[in-house]
Amino acid sequence: MNQPVKYATVVKPGNTEVISIYELFSVLKMYRWLIPAFTLLVTLAAVFFVHILKPQYRATATLMIEDRDKSIISIKDVYGIAGSDTYLNTQYEILRSRTVMERALRDLISQGKVSFDKNHQSFNTFLDEFAKQYSVSLVRKTQIVYIAYQSESPELAASAANAIAHAYIDAWLDLRLAVSNHAKDWMEVRLKDLTAELEEAEQALQSYRDHQGLIDLGGELVLSRSELTALTESLAEIRGQLAAAESIYQQVRNTGKDNFEDLSSLPIVLQSDLLQRLKEDKSVLELEVEELSRRYGPKHPRMKSALSKVESINQNIQKQIRKIVQGAEREYEVALANEKAIQANVERARAQVREINRKQFRLNELERQVQTKRDLYDVFFTRIGETQATSDLNTSNARIVDEAIVPLRPHSPEKKLIVVSAAAIAFVLALVLVMIREMLDNTIRISRDVEEKLQQKLLAVIPEKKQPKRKGKDPLKFSPVSCDAFSEAIRTVRSSIQLGASPDQKVFAVTSTVASEGKTSIAFNTAIAFAELGRTLLIETNMRKPAIQKYIDSVACTEGLVDILQNQAHVDSCISQHGKLSVLASGSETAAAQDLLASERFSNLLGLLRKQYDYIFIDCPPVEQVSDALLVAEVCDGILYIVGAGKTNVERVNAALGRVNQSGTNITGVVLNKADPSRTLYKS
Repeated sequence: MNQPVKYATVVKPGNTEVISIYELFSVLKMYRWLIPAFTLLVTLAAVFFVHILKPQYRATATLMIEDRDKSIISIKDVYGIAGSDTYLNTQYEILRSRTVMERALRDLISQGKVSFDKNHQSFNTFLDEFAKQYSVSLVRKTQIVYIAYQSESPELAASAANAIAHAYIDAWLDLRLAVSNHAKDWMEVRLKDLTAELEEAEQALQSYRDHQGLIDLGGELVLSRSELTALTESLAEIRGQLAAAESIYQQVRNTGKDNFEDLSSLPIVLQSDLLQRLKEDKSVLELEVEELSRRYGPKHPRMKSALSKVESINQNIQKQIRKIVQGAEREYEVALANEKAIQANVERARAQVREINRKQFRLNELERQVQTKRDLYDVFFTRIGETQATSDLNTSNARIVDEAIVPLRPHSPEKKLIVVSAAAIAFVLALVLVMIREMLDNTIRISRDVEEKLQQKLLAVIPEKKQPKRKGKDPLKFSPVSCDAFSEAIRTVRSSIQLGASPDQKVFAVTSTVASEGKTSIAFNTAIAFAELGRTLLIETNMRKPAIQKYIDSVACTEGLVDILQNQAHVDSCISQHGKLSVLASGSETAAAQDLLASERFSNLLGLLRKQYDYIFIDCPPVEQVSDALLVAEVCDGILYIVGAGKTNVERVNAALGRVNQSGTNITGVVLNKADPSRTLYKS
């Protein structure tokens, strides 16, 4: 017996599932006609589109733009010519400007190459349409510019490209002339102002010289600086002398003027030759007095004479010491006076140098002002001469290298490329849309979805089969002797129930989430399959919209479950036979279905039927619409849940399954119905 299999998948770390190559081919196989049909439709549309397109001719003129001024005398400052990159980019924008376009269009109109009817269209609108067909492109790292124009007329394309090139050159010449004239007028006015400013500066310089009596300020400054240098050197010398005199003067003051004994030991006194000779004579006399004192008494004439000489020499020594001290004091006073006098001369010389420097600074400032204004005057005077010399020079910054010629072949459209591109894009777009649709589809489509998305046991997968055009019996009927896919799938359902259910489980409710998922068909055919194994009864509890009648061969019974529960009919009279299968239809339609199914009489009836049949299958309404299936499930042994492939999204199915689980009845398993065979759901 064939068993359903899952798609092969590749699992990455983190349980991230990736679609396998088999599933990818299954999806493409399912849309094997839609993708080519969409591609063919878009390709035919592209063929029709390119067929109605009018051919467009493109002509190109080659222009070389100089990044330097071509005038005989350089006047870059006047025309504002910048570096190459900035300059070429600026010219590129000028080429695309409305001014150049308008000039070229008017030239073409005046030459009769373009017709313009002012009564039917404004010139600005006509100019905008003309500019749409125009393009400019720079050749990188060169001074070459391509001017291209596209038109349905090859002659107009060539004429327009050349007209734009000439319009740019003429516009440049006009601009150059206008700038030259404007610059010349401005510089002439400015030159008059500069002349007056120069004269004023020269007068201020001369007035200052006259007022200060300046003849050779530089010589005076040199002389004053020399004098200041000499005085500074003299001041340093006299300060040295003053320091020495002051030291001697302080020694004398500290010793005392009358302390001859201490004064005689001072260096200045010891340096006196006369004083040294007097001291030597005194020593000789003192020796003589000492000898006489041994012979004579103090009153002896010779003794008195000797003592008188000694006294005389002492007085001379004191007198000489006093002279030396007085000389040191006078020398100190003279040095101090000289230092003050020279210091005063130095300050005077410094003041004189500062004054000369101040005059020199002011004089230099006035001379710089005169020189600056004279230089500016010379520049403007020269520029005026250059401008006048070049104002009538008809030279441009650009020249036409190659004029545009009339094209012989259309430039666009490239029909083959458009058609091939459209076909390729349509094919890829179709693939992308198919994949997006598959990824956004959140329904139960394949066997793997039942276990992974619903967390339920899969009993079987029922392949989808087209319904006949005529109304009548459903062709999807189980045949005990047939080996078709449908019968094999029903056998799989039967086997799965037998293997999964215990022997005492014999009553199974069959329901689904919404209508049209095929629950009645599965319930009917599963019951037929079980009828081959034993006594089997199919009960229809869909009392609001009965549907079992179209599956049975016999004439419909007018009485059924509703009549039994309302005590209007007997059980035996309401059960009909369909081959080996017993069928209890719902009978009359009623709005009180829930009351009847929740009644004790229904429970008793089901208990009675358990004893008479080996298997009982109850066809219930969808769970999402009404709660009838939940009432029936409470008295059943298991539930067969039918899920239509691609019918309902996962959230709705899980919500319905949650309601079923709340009833406390075991869900025997899920049957995936109407599955697409192109998804390769089976293997032999």
